[in-house]
Amino acid sequence: MAGESRDQTVYKSFCSHVSTVESLEALQQWIIQKGAELDCKWCGTIRNNHWLCLSPGCFSIGCGDSVQDHSTAHFEQCSDHCLQLNLSSSRIWCYVCHSEVLIESNSPAPPKELRELVLTQLARNNKTNVTEESVVEEPYEEYVIEGTRKGLFGLSNLGNTCYLNAALQALLNCPELTQYFIACKGFVIGAVGTKSDGKASLARNYMQLVHHIWVDGSTKEYVAPTGVLHAIKQANPAFRGFHQHDSQELLRCFMDQMHEELKQPIRELENETPSLDISDQSEAEFETCDSGLSDVSASESDDSSVKKKKIRKSNEERERFRNYKRMRRERLNSGSEDGEFCDAVSDVPSLESDQELLSMSSESSPVRSQAPSRGESMMPLCRDLATAQLPENGDRSAPKPTRYRSIISDTFDGRIISTVQCLTCLRASSNLETFQDLSLPIPTKEQVNLIQNNMSSFQQSVSIMEKHLLQGWLYWLWSWTFGWFSGPTVSLYDCLSGFFGSDELKGDNMYSCERCKKLRNGIKKATLMELPEVLTVHLKRFRHEMNCSTKISNRVTFPLTGLNLRPYACSDSPSRVMTYDLVGVIVHHGTVGGGHYTAYALNNITKSWYEYDDNIVRQVSPETVENCQAYVLFYRKSCANTCAELASLNQVLSQMPSRKPNPGLVQFFISRQWLNKLKHFAEPGPIDNTDFLCKHGGIHPKIVPRVSELISTMTENTWEHLHSRFGGGPPCNALSECGLCRIEQEHLEIRRRRELEEYQKLAKSSSANNPTEAVMALSMNWFRHWENFVCSRTDSIPNPVDNRHIAIFKDNHYFLRRGSNHLQVSESVWKFFVEIYGGEPELRIRPATSPPKQRQRRSDEWQSLGRVSFRNSENAD
Repeated sequence: MAGESRDQTVYKSFCSHVSTVESLEALQQWIIQKGAELDCKWCGTIRNNHWLCLSPGCFSIGCGDSVQDHSTAHFEQCSDHCLQLNLSSSRIWCYVCHSEVLIESNSPAPPKELRELVLTQLARNNKTNVTEESVVEEPYEEYVIEGTRKGLFGLSNLGNTCYLNAALQALLNCPELTQYFIACKGFVIGAVGTKSDGKASLARNYMQLVHHIWVDGSTKEYVAPTGVLHAIKQANPAFRGFHQHDSQELLRCFMDQMHEELKQPIRELENETPSLDISDQSEAEFETCDSGLSDVSASESDDSSVKKKKIRKSNEERERFRNYKRMRRERLNSGSEDGEFCDAVSDVPSLESDQELLSMSSESSPVRSQAPSRGESMMPLCRDLATAQLPENGDRSAPKPTRYRSIISDTFDGRIISTVQCLTCLRASSNLETFQDLSLPIPTKEQVNLIQNNMSSFQQSVSIMEKHLLQGWLYWLWSWTFGWFSGPTVSLYDCLSGFFGSDELKGDNMYSCERCKKLRNGIKKATLMELPEVLTVHLKRFRHEMNCSTKISNRVTFPLTGLNLRPYACSDSPSRVMTYDLVGVIVHHGTVGGGHYTAYALNNITKSWYEYDDNIVRQVSPETVENCQAYVLFYRKSCANTCAELASLNQVLSQMPSRKPNPGLVQFFISRQWLNKLKHFAEPGPIDNTDFLCKHGGIHPKIVPRVSELISTMTENTWEHLHSRFGGGPPCNALSECGLCRIEQEHLEIRRRRELEEYQKLAKSSSANNPTEAVMALSMNWFRHWENFVCSRTDSIPNPVDNRHIAIFKDNHYFLRRGSNHLQVSESVWKFFVEIYGGEPELRIRPATSPPKQRQRRSDEWQSLGRVSFRNSENAD
């Protein structure tokens, strides 16, 4: 039954510093009087996620890492001020013990005054947080300060950076992305990728830009994106200097780097069944967030119909993976007791009166994505983490690669199924591909005529020419005259039809059929499997040939609303919303040798179109946007149907009698990241609390100090409604640190420290004391992954060493590939890595040599032996 608590494992803390706390009566009254006006002593920010120093005579209040982290800076300056109370979550953290102080089960027992202060603060927080207003974040408009330009700020040109400014303005007006950096700051600041190598973080700099434009406001009419530009230059040296670059290439670099910094591993549970058969593939496409198309898996079928292809792993691959999991389980310690860290609600949903859902943004979506519920999977503690991650030496089969997701992949990633069919034996093969943007060629006049002749009646009804005729003969005459100068007019539907249409493989482009073992005529076709929330369309206006480059200036018409992609989607696509509305356009003016970039974007608040030309912002009409020479288009899923369904749902809820007279005392916690999807995604998918809950259902020790920034609180009624509507989970109504994860984390830190110390010792001894040792080649990519692991930049344990991409195979031997990205290490270092992680092949750059003294000693021995033999021969004579 929901609300009935289960027995939980009782964890204890052992902080002796609580005994230093005293004289808290005056402080308690002062906090109650101040209420929500508590401000940081150093920066003056007034927020509810500040930390209070509990050292006697201090009681300073500092901001957390969501602002400038003055609370940590205070401890670094005063090392004896180690105890701090979070005024939002009422939890105490000790910087010296590196752990949370559990007020109810600490040894020694905390003073009575400290317990009363925590309970008082907790009661005050519960009083404010239990209301339904915290269920859904504030409307988008409330984030904009009154009197500001409501996001209408230009961007300074920092030296031929119009390509950057245009791309940033288009992204800044995508609510799915912008609202994430406003409402989910805790995820950005806590991301491991934003703290590595001391480099400038693109995610953090972009978040500052978002807040400067949408939250803080400015007296100036433009801002300088210096931090974003600096981070991009560090991430990709190609953008250094003051040269002009392609805005679409900048977008790809921006999204790839942003994904790398914000990516989170997708936790797969053993009892979870994938919702799509195609997801049972090799899932390497989730490791990176590549723009364009990346081939990930293949499946073949003998049926002539390819509508419902099921791409599955081969039996051999499945068996290898089962063997790996079996051997891994044998290495796990089964003696640990399973513990529950959060109570689960009943699986039987109950719809109750929930008036607060009526205040949700009009962009909310009640569409439910059917997905299996996420049960809790208890994993025993590893006795030896160093060996538990690998199979036995006899079987080095790697496990399934870790899948990652981020706000970038959630927003911009879609999937395509490419199918090739042999026309002789009717054998078909299908590839599942992940795309981040659709790069569409602009068809010629002949190709347009061919496409239009083959168009369906549906596509003909939405043709742009017919739309122009309805607008009047004067507008049509102007468009016809303009076509003489700009080339033939094509529509975006023409480009899409050419991209997704059937392509006959014949002549020099015949298909190599594996069944026929010959070149055969075939048909190739691509269809959309999963549609992204924001569709990025790149029109290929630049053509680069052997001797010259040209720009295609043909006009491409596109709809501002109602772009329908249903004709290009497969019949069993899980996406329900397939219509899109335009929110941004990047325009290139000029020729291929030089030009200028501007952007048009739809302001989500004023619902008006604006032109962004570096530091100049001006309002334009929709007709101006329609007539521009688009280079990159940004479409977001239309929410008209989902908003209507949401209104209908709320009306039903408001008419239902409440079965409980009060909302109850049980609080439920839900991820802010998913709530952002609920508000601004057309299809938010099932509830996902795994971004703050560990695999055991508790809170990972690393995020305990900032868990209040990752969650929102709601009543039981609201949780039951959302859970019944969207599914997912796991449910959580208690925030407890996971003891198993703490032990695993401690073991992981011990492993990191030992591996790093051993590597440094071997590297130092090999270079200084043993210069004659053999030199081996090691993949630099693998070494960087291991370096990030031992330096605590990632918790992902490296896979076995893989030197195959830096080697060539010839005459049954591996040789080092010339110009490959590798690291030269000693043989002892190579053996050190192989003993821990395994891997191959072994690439020897220089064989071992004898030391000079040893060679001289052997030479003297041979010379003495020669002299003895010469004397013996003389005596014999």
